[in-house]
Amino acid sequence: MASNYWIKLYHEILDDAKMGRLRDNLWRRAIECFLMAGELQGQGELPSLEDMAWRLRANEEILESELGELANVGILERRNGGWFVTNFADRQSAMSASERGKRWREQ
Repeated sequence: MASNYWIKLYHEILDDAKMGRLRDNLWRRAIECFLMAGELQGQGELPSLEDMAWRLRANEEILESELGELANVGILERRNGGWFVTNFADRQSAMSASERGKRWREQ
C-alpha cells in the first residue's frame, strides 16, 4: 500500500473540545483513524470496517460502535457506505506559499 510517512497533527488538538471530551480509548481510536486515512492519501476515506478491525485487532461490532460515537461528535462521517475522517483533505493539504510566508513572518 503506497503511503506517506506522516500526517499533520495540529497542536490545537489539545484544546479541541471534540477531542478533549472523548474517553481515552476514543481519543486513541480517532488518532488511529487519522493515521489510516493518511495511508490511503485520499479525501479522508478509511478502509472497510472488516479491514480496520483486523488492523486494529478490534471486534467489528465494538469498532463500529466507536466509529459511530466519533461520528456523533463530528470527527468521522459515514458516506456512500464507508467511513471518512471529516475535513481530512483540507487539514492535510499542502500549505500555500502565501500561508508559509505569513507564518514565517509571524515567527
